Amino acid sequence: RLSGALMRYSLASKHPYTGYNLHLPLGKNMQELIEFTSNNPLLVSGLIASAMVVMFNEIRLKSKGVSAISPSMTVRLINDGGAVVDVREKDKYQDSHIIDSHNISEKKISKDATVLDRFRKTIILVCDSGVSSAQCATHLRKTGQAQVYSLKGGLQAWREENLPITNRND
Repeated sequence: RLSGALMRYSLASKHPYTGYNLHLPLGKNMQELIEFTSNNPLLVSGLIASAMVVMFNEIRLKSKGVSAISPSMTVRLINDGGAVVDVREKDKYQDSHIIDSHNISEKKISKDATVLDRFRKTIILVCDSGVSSAQCATHLRKTGQAQVYSLKGGLQAWREENLPITNRND
């Protein structure tokens, strides 16, 4: 038998699946959490599975060494002397590109990574959506380039932030 003070902090109801009375000396919030968990096992297991998927994906991206950075972080790196390299084809680059960026196609970089040796500091790779530049950044990191980043979301994200772009019509 539980004392009066302990009785206030125990679960006095029967468990919905086992039928046993639970008498755990827990706080009210913990009691509610245990009751919610036991009443909604599929919801709780779905939440745990979702959290595990997110953690696995983050760990996988970190192990690949891909560092996708936001447009605001890109601006900071540019202001610190970083070089922007647009990996799109020349015609797309000529249509619009980030001011003071350099155009070196993804094909050229994948054939010869030394074309980027002239950039001494940080390199930010840019494409339309961020996918090609991320693949290129992964390739460069494997060849030993340490400070290579990809603009997350590419030029599309850059435009959404209303950051300056040079257009062919300008």
